[in-house]
Amino acid sequence: TVALLHSPGLAPARKPGSAFLCVLRTFKLTIAYDGTAYAGWQRQTGVDTVQARLEAALADIEGRDVTVHGAGRTDAGVHAWGQVASFELEHGIDTRALGRALNAKLPDDVRVRRVEISTALGRVEE
Repeated sequence: TVALLHSPGLAPARKPGSAFLCVLRTFKLTIAYDGTAYAGWQRQTGVDTVQARLEAALADIEGRDVTVHGAGRTDAGVHAWGQVASFELEHGIDTRALGRALNAKLPDDVRVRRVEISTALGRVEE
């Protein structure tokens, strides 16, 4: 059994299938977007969504697939000013640089307004 420990800030974790420890940090994003061109927030096959755009940008930075968890969803064509989402990264990038990198990779109608290290309570999954 491999345990991943998720906690605020930095948390040592063992990657599944590997013999080394890595550091997973949970980030919180506040995002604004003009939803006109999107089929909503949630990733869907064959259509452009905000979640899919964020995950693609994060995968470029992290070098692996990254799943983004939205605090809510919007329908096709709906805009957001303060959508909140979270995800985990191993990359050591700081919050300022991450926000700049994401905004450079995202289209102009999706903007990261704020990046924070999550302060949510940790959990252990087996």
